Amino acid sequence: MHILQNICIFHDYEIFNRILFVKSGPYIYPIDWQGLESFDYPIDQNGVPLVDYGGDIGLQYAPITIAQYGLHHMTQWAQSGSLESQTKALACCQWLLENGQSRDHDSFVWIYDFGFDFYGPEPPWISAMAQGEAVSLLLRAFWMEKKKDYLDICHQASRPFFYSVADGGVVEKFNENSLVFEEYPTDPSSHVLNGHVFALIGAYEYAAYTGNQRMIEIYRKGLNTLEKHWRRWDVGFWTRYDLYPVQRLASLMYQRLHVRQMRTLAALFENATLRKVARRWNRMLNPVNLSLWAMAKSLEKLQLRRGRR
Repeated sequence: MHILQNICIFHDYEIFNRILFVKSGPYIYPIDWQGLESFDYPIDQNGVPLVDYGGDIGLQYAPITIAQYGLHHMTQWAQSGSLESQTKALACCQWLLENGQSRDHDSFVWIYDFGFDFYGPEPPWISAMAQGEAVSLLLRAFWMEKKKDYLDICHQASRPFFYSVADGGVVEKFNENSLVFEEYPTDPSSHVLNGHVFALIGAYEYAAYTGNQRMIEIYRKGLNTLEKHWRRWDVGFWTRYDLYPVQRLASLMYQRLHVRQMRTLAALFENATLRKVARRWNRMLNPVNLSLWAMAKSLEKLQLRRGRR
């Protein structure tokens, strides 16, 4: 049975802990980045990571990276008791509190004020992945610190999930019962798979904690997208990173991440379909398919270079 089928409002810490984090504990994020992400970033004087995008963009604060860095160190603290990791996680929370902005629909968002050559989102833009991961981090910080500001921001940061990209939110429709949470607000829509899943986890955790009926509906439609439309990211021997018209194949790291994400969702929601998808995508990591992927990626890069001329 899905956890949210008979949901009510769980303000009691221990009850919520048992329901949502039975296996892992309340601070451990369900996605494990070990072997996928080193979290080796330049750090500012406050302990907050920066990302070097190179070229004219250079070093920037990236809300997605900051939220992930915080979630990683929140998990490290929970597993090891490291006060250094706790300090790093809370530094990211403080940055999120201080650097978000109020926007449409009484929402609180983290804005990217630079764009990317490939996708071309025009600044300022917001990301479903940033909103979802920030909510996941700030909920954990609230459970740790009982600082009301963290929970208040979660309420406001969740609101972009109620609106389409065109209306200032972060959601696009596949159909009436299926939604995609957009990592990038591109035109045409890019439907980045890993970004959708990270955003989905944030939406789910917020729904489970608050019992917000609107978010429960949104979350379920996001999960339905994966259950009913996973084949759209499947090319037979590998997965796609996104559904942008170029339809890039996932890198090796993202292929492994897609497997890990499907396994996580299958376990969280006892979902047989996603369990099968995870097994299918994991079987793709064999020598024959790796060779096919390498050749296909080389051709893809050549085509992209020609398209930019």
